[in-house]
Amino acid sequence: MAIERHDRTDEQVTVAAARAIAEHGAGVTCATITVDAAWARGFNLTRIYRRPNGTIHDILECTVFSEPIICRTCRV
Repeated sequence: MAIERHDRTDEQVTVAAARAIAEHGAGVTCATITVDAAWARGFNLTRIYRRPNGTIHDILECTVFSEPIICRTCRV
């Protein structure tokens, strides 16, 4: 699960994503769960993590917009 990866890497996955977004000038993130104390206990996390978009926002020093991506050529 992603939150466990955040914990194992001390959120370096999100930091690397922010750096890639800065390098390429664009990025796509997905919906995330904001960890609270109950989640931290339930997943035995070492700390309570911020929303990944908040971390990306701080690293890029910008606003992270949430917009739908419409792809008419993709089929599921």
